[in-house]
Amino acid sequence: MELTFIYEKINYLIQQKIRFWVATIIKSDGSVPGQTGMKLIVVSENEIYGTIGGGNIEHYVIKKILKYKPNDLQIWDFALSQDPDEIKESLGMLCGGQQQVLIEPVNLKEKLFIFGAGHCAISLSAIASKCGFDVYVLDNRDEWLNEKYHPLATQLIKSNFQHFDETIIPDNSFIVIMTYAHTYDEILLKKLLNKKSKYFGMIGSRNKIKKIFDDLIKEGYDKELLKKVYAPIGFELNTHTPDEIAVSISAQLLAVKNGITSIAINSNPLLENN
Repeated sequence: MELTFIYEKINYLIQQKIRFWVATIIKSDGSVPGQTGMKLIVVSENEIYGTIGGGNIEHYVIKKILKYKPNDLQIWDFALSQDPDEIKESLGMLCGGQQQVLIEPVNLKEKLFIFGAGHCAISLSAIASKCGFDVYVLDNRDEWLNEKYHPLATQLIKSNFQHFDETIIPDNSFIVIMTYAHTYDEILLKKLLNKKSKYFGMIGSRNKIKKIFDDLIKEGYDKELLKKVYAPIGFELNTHTPDEIAVSISAQLLAVKNGITSIAINSNPLLENN
């Protein structure tokens, strides 16, 4: 595969703000399948471009990137021998060569989709953007969905909530529902419940959340999926103002993003008896 294609694909992925990793052979000694300068792009398990020579090294690099998702530049050393002491990573191959692979993470910002552009969303889009999220705000009201209220948002999307196309949201995104009407909140919850997301939260009082969940369970929606929804959204900080609410939600987003497990971070009423 020509490097021209690789660079064109890198440019496209950057423009689309898709997170990915580039693996480049920077040193190659002895009998090895890949040569210096060869590149591999890893977007996901099912989206990989280029090659660093194939074989065990390429398989291992892809597997390690997808497992650990490194967020900084790294150099991985490989020995194609059976001597585990010869170099950092020995793959049990008999070629006898050595390789160094540079791992470069690109576009590591998480995508946050906020449904609703009102007061709480105004504060959340600003705080979450400053915390490193690519923020997308969706609403059907022009008077709220504008750069005056959401200057830091990556994109403002005019959307009819009742006929929303959920395919525009990539897998593993962060999703927050905070529209101006409970009916829209419930519609979006139903449409997005099966979406593969890293975080799915909905604003509302405990009574509202419990009623919506009970109604959905009666309608046949999966209770186990509903348990994964962060609702009521945010940490319980006795918050009242839009800024305070946005801070509590942003803290919860960061807790999920950073893999915090030492504290209870979900106050979903369906989890109370677990």
